[in-house]
Amino acid sequence: IDLVTFTSSSTVINFQAMLKMPIAGLKAAVIGPITAETARSCGFEVVVTSQKYTADGLFQAILRYFRPDGPN
Repeated sequence: IDLVTFTSSSTVINFQAMLKMPIAGLKAAVIGPITAETARSCGFEVVVTSQKYTADGLFQAILRYFRPDGPN
């Protein structure tokens, strides 16, 4: 898994509950600061946080993460 995405704290918690592997160091992209805080507290390494708290904002932030010279 290269990156997991979360759009809410509840998705973080539910994903953690069903995951059958260690979470420590698993990279995550999150929709905003509240979700980021939840993800970190669950052991995820938050590497992308959207500045626009929308699905499109998260998508654009992920694009920038994987392709820094790509479209903005």
